[in-house]
Amino acid sequence: MQTHYVELSARQRIPILVEMMRGVSQAKDPSDVQASFGRGMRRMNGIDGYLAASVRGLEPGTYKVTRRLLMGVDDEREAPNPWRDWNQIPISRGGLLGEIIDRGEPALLRSMEIAGDPALGDDITDFRSLIAIPLYDGGDILNWGFFLAKRPDAFDAKLVEELLVTTNLVGGTVKNVLTNRKLLEADAAKTAEINRIAEIQRRLLPNPLPSIPGAALGASYGTFDTAGGDLYAVRPVQVRGSNETKWLLVIADASGHGPSAAVVSAMVDAIIATVPNPIAGPGAVLQTLNDYLVMKSVEHGFVTAFAGVYDPKALTLCWARAGHNPPILRSGRDDRHADHSVRLLDDVGDLPLGIMPGIVYEEATTQLVEHETLVLYTDGITEALNPDGEQFEVHRIEDSLRTCSGAPACAVNSITGALLAFEAGVRPGDDQTLLVLQVGEPFTHTDQGQREL
Repeated sequence: MQTHYVELSARQRIPILVEMMRGVSQAKDPSDVQASFGRGMRRMNGIDGYLAASVRGLEPGTYKVTRRLLMGVDDEREAPNPWRDWNQIPISRGGLLGEIIDRGEPALLRSMEIAGDPALGDDITDFRSLIAIPLYDGGDILNWGFFLAKRPDAFDAKLVEELLVTTNLVGGTVKNVLTNRKLLEADAAKTAEINRIAEIQRRLLPNPLPSIPGAALGASYGTFDTAGGDLYAVRPVQVRGSNETKWLLVIADASGHGPSAAVVSAMVDAIIATVPNPIAGPGAVLQTLNDYLVMKSVEHGFVTAFAGVYDPKALTLCWARAGHNPPILRSGRDDRHADHSVRLLDDVGDLPLGIMPGIVYEEATTQLVEHETLVLYTDGITEALNPDGEQFEVHRIEDSLRTCSGAPACAVNSITGALLAFEAGVRPGDDQTLLVLQVGEPFTHTDQGQREL
């Protein structure tokens, strides 16, 4: 390969252009773009001053002088920012700038003598040359740039051509900077709103978990986004035909992620909280939820859910499923080294909530024994991926349960610990929630934990 580098060190304009472009690229505010450009152009082209004017949104024949760089950067200190202080800038008419703006085309003036200008006063009395450049926005001239020099023959037509291109390109940069700033402001406002939604959602979760006589509870809640679509609820209820207090356990997962899913899950939580007592059973609770979501016609939205009614006296669980993952039941032998058996509660199951009206959710009843552990979970856990693209799947939850004591805190820690190790740094693609109940334990409970995914 043969190359020959052309020597550029003698080109005095190149360092100025580099500095100017660096300043323009770093600008966070439109006025910073104009300031960097104005300083660079003054140094390169014998320009002694710069004025900017705008007719955006003004009556014909009027304009606002938005920037004055006549005697150096010191003139910028007290100048209002036109993008922030537009209403503070006075409206002008007539004068040299008004005449040029009315012509509506680039202009080159030499040997000019201007004193007592209606808009500028004596600010440009010492200047003898001027180039006027229209700045186009959507095909219309909305802004103007005026380049000034003290020599009467400082500018030529070639410079007009150069400035017509470069100034309009910089004008596009100004517009981009302004758009980016608005996007950042909008994004900050959106983030703040999402954080408020997430805080509201977390306050809907039972915290602390209630105390169920003769049982223990534990939970873990982690969201893929700031706000998520998972929820769980535990509330005392009565079932028709019985005066005994029972406990409604619900875990649900609204489709999608983020604020929209969080709103749907909040709707579900509100309905669960207001289901009148006594209830007919968990299937009726799911039917109420389904009828409401179908009636509201949440577009492209559905909810999977499990509802169970736990009877702490009879140690039974009456339950129904709406497209949700089957819970796992771990045997109650309290031997950490034993091969604890696990099984899925998948005897019944129907469509998710919000898809079809009139669904009757079938119920099943499971007899529990002391020390058995019931694990409810969402598919964000079973479908979590490791770096090789494998899913965590149900069998790894089961393996985690076999190696723990069965107590809710131990079950939660064992499952979430195995999950984190499996993911090995891969960001979860969905919310991950656990609700664990162990029967036959003393009157106690374990508070839930909230995890950052």
